[in-house]
Amino acid sequence: MNSQNAMALTDVPEPIAPVNDPASLRDLSALKGVRTHWIAATPEVKDSLIRLFRVTERMVTGALSYERNTELARRIRAIALQLGATELEVSSPFTLHDSDGFMRQHFANGALLELSKSTGEGRAWFHGQLRQRWDNVKVAEIAAIQAEVQSWVI
Repeated sequence: MNSQNAMALTDVPEPIAPVNDPASLRDLSALKGVRTHWIAATPEVKDSLIRLFRVTERMVTGALSYERNTELARRIRAIALQLGATELEVSSPFTLHDSDGFMRQHFANGALLELSKSTGEGRAWFHGQLRQRWDNVKVAEIAAIQAEVQSWVI
C-alpha cells in the first residue's frame, strides 16, 4: 500500500480536495452509492456524539459517512464538525488507517471494508448493512477480499 494513501485521522488538519483528475471524479460521482465526502472524527468525538444523541455507534458512522441523511444524521454531522471533526472530499476507493486500530476502505459501490490491525477481524458493510465477516485475515488475503467487496452490486 502506498503510504500517501494512508493517513491517521489526526493527520488531517483541514478538508482535502481530490488530487485525482477531476474528470475521473465526475465519472465516479455518476455511479450509484459513491461517497466522495464524509466526516472524519476521532474516537472521542464519536463517543461524545453517541452519548449526546443517545444513538448507536452504527448511527454515528452512518451519519458521518453520509449513508444516512435523516434530520438526525444532519444534526450529528453539524455537531461533529463543531466538536472538531473534519470533512473530507476524496475519490474512491479511499483508505484510512484510523486511530482506533482499524483500516477502513471506502469503495465506489457504497461498500466499506474494515480490518482490525490488532485482531485480524474483517467486516464488510454494504449500504449500511453488515454483509460479511472474516476471522484472522492474513495480509495475503486482503487483495482477494477487496476484489470481492468491490464487486458487490445492489
